[in-house]
Amino acid sequence: MALQSHLEELCHLRQLIAKLNRAIVALARTEQYRSWISLLKTIPGISTLTAMIVLTELHEITRFGSIDHCAVT
Repeated sequence: MALQSHLEELCHLRQLIAKLNRAIVALARTEQYRSWISLLKTIPGISTLTAMIVLTELHEITRFGSIDHCAVT
């Protein structure tokens, strides 16, 4: 019974993660993010999800004059 409960919770969480990932991908395709996402994805190892994390953490990427300024901040 406990195992079944854990398996059901796992299934629920996987569905929730998939739903959230689809929402992030849809947001990445909007005008606000599309060009920045495309640019960031040219970096090897950067996916849509990673690019969205970078953009949302940095908020307004243009406030940094250079990559060095971004790294220091």
